[in-house]
Amino acid sequence: MPEALYPNRLTDAELLGARLHVADPRAAFDLLPHVPDAARMAGIVASYEHRPDKLRCARPGCGTPHYKGFVVQLDTGEHIIIGHVCGKAVFETDWDKLEEEHRHLRERQRLLERKQTFLKTHAEVIRTLRSWRFMASAVQDARRALADFVPELFAALRERATRGSTALTITVKLDRQTVEAMREAQAAAGGRGARQSNEREETVHLLRGADFFGATSLRDLVERALSGLDDAAARLGTADLSNHAMQRALRQAVSAAGDLRHVARLHAAAREALSNENLAGLVEWWNRSQNENALSFRHDALTVTRRYEKPHELRVPQMPPLDDSALIRLES
Repeated sequence: MPEALYPNRLTDAELLGARLHVADPRAAFDLLPHVPDAARMAGIVASYEHRPDKLRCARPGCGTPHYKGFVVQLDTGEHIIIGHVCGKAVFETDWDKLEEEHRHLRERQRLLERKQTFLKTHAEVIRTLRSWRFMASAVQDARRALADFVPELFAALRERATRGSTALTITVKLDRQTVEAMREAQAAAGGRGARQSNEREETVHLLRGADFFGATSLRDLVERALSGLDDAAARLGTADLSNHAMQRALRQAVSAAGDLRHVARLHAAAREALSNENLAGLVEWWNRSQNENALSFRHDALTVTRRYEKPHELRVPQMPPLDDSALIRLES
């Protein structure tokens, strides 16, 4: 069995390979069944969580089984396992200080592992994600082209997207015979035959990819995210960072990944919004709501035909799928 190192003496490089938490301390250490008389602790070597079986505490007179506890190295070099409450009872004031040191080291180890993973993947990931600039520009160009081509329709869709309403409806006037039939049906069902409206709302289409019609700048999001990732990498590349400094840099990387995930959702919304099925539904709704047939859609092209004007056509770009494998690596 290799000799256990005192965790509070480990460098960052050694800390990355240290066993500060074990599943079964019996397999990792030679354990004494009880704390020897007048024993002093040299340090907490590891914490443990052993399930489904509980392990017996080494405090004399206790022997209570615990799922979780600590592996303590004594000043003799021997090891025991003990729970938090019993550790404080046996080792008194030494316990709080050394338990806090162990907690700090475990936190630092986790941060160092996250830092190492991020720095290993950063260069390759960032190269792939820089290609998203072209995708972001393509989405914004398509949004601008549609807004310029049919500004009234685009404004109406943006207003509904802002309200979170995806049902595109029109008001349909009912003839007198239909209204009378509805009143009679209500009376036959036990109603009072109340006055019936001669209008009703009809849903023509359910808007897809509503976020595409919003005002979010994808290019700005991408640039902010890439800058955040580069800044986080520069910070994490600095030697002897404190835990707090690593946490800040890693939070910056997480925030940048969140921006990129939002970009991916907006790209998916653009694909839905510009799909043939959605555009055909939008055209039908707009023509019926305006009581005209000025707008048509066929073969990936929108056409506006107005009286005394030549038809205007807009070829609608189709967004290719987005490869988000680099983002998934970053998020993991």
